[in-house]
Amino acid sequence: MRKLITDQAALRRFQTSESYASLLHFLRLLTDSVVGQPLSSARAGSPLIADGVAMLDELHRWVEEIPPQKVAARYGNPAFKAWHARLCEQSAALMRSFLRGKLEEARLDATADELAEYLHASFGNATRIDYGTGHELSFLVWLYCLHRAGLLPHDDLQPAVLRLFARYVALMRTLQTTYLLEPAGSHGVWGLDDYHFLPFLFGAAQLARHEGMSPRVIVDVPRLEEEAEEYMYLAAVLFIRQVKKGPFHEHSPMLHDISHLESWERVATGLMRMYEGEVLGKFPVVQHLLFGTFLTGE
Repeated sequence: MRKLITDQAALRRFQTSESYASLLHFLRLLTDSVVGQPLSSARAGSPLIADGVAMLDELHRWVEEIPPQKVAARYGNPAFKAWHARLCEQSAALMRSFLRGKLEEARLDATADELAEYLHASFGNATRIDYGTGHELSFLVWLYCLHRAGLLPHDDLQPAVLRLFARYVALMRTLQTTYLLEPAGSHGVWGLDDYHFLPFLFGAAQLARHEGMSPRVIVDVPRLEEEAEEYMYLAAVLFIRQVKKGPFHEHSPMLHDISHLESWERVATGLMRMYEGEVLGKFPVVQHLLFGTFLTGE
């Protein structure tokens, strides 16, 4: 594994590479796979999907085994270091178990080691005790590597979002609230969200073609609570409403402004452009991205 994005020039080279185009195409495939699809419509998918969810369930159980320490701090509970250290220690073994039976033995060890790097990069930084869209990007790349390895076929893309990615987000929210992870690179009120981006993109696609719910639904709290279990966008907004105090339009003005768009299709299109510019196009976000066999950076 190697890092290629060491400066702005390297970032520009990455943005014109086949690797970048392929990753962006994969993100569009994932987004297209859930257009008009609530979470309850998720297909079972292949055994890989179930095994991935089971792995994330195991990581969730570690939170119960490593409770937060009693410290007076707004952010950064030190217990997260122990949770993340266990992840780093066991990620390669987790990947070997996850891939066994799905990949020929000759490729197993090298692929497991490569995927393990993306896996433990997906859950924040133990030194800073923070999490942000760069870590979320690592989970997207983890899925991308599975796709490039031939393990995540087109038929699995919908459950990869609605089951596997949704479980990842649920686990991350547990980690954020349990260990008080600091937002990494948050723009505060000038950003979309302190931690995540993709639940909004996938969630807007889910709501596309929903004739009974416009983007203005996010100001209708009872409706929001009623529908949040089915749509990632609404769940993300509800989570923000629960953890942030004060009027929504003051602490989340960008989301409030987006709610005035006339359709979820417009929302999804705008968020895709925004992801390119504000996540894939920002050096502080992608500078830690690893390159290897599947995401070559070239």
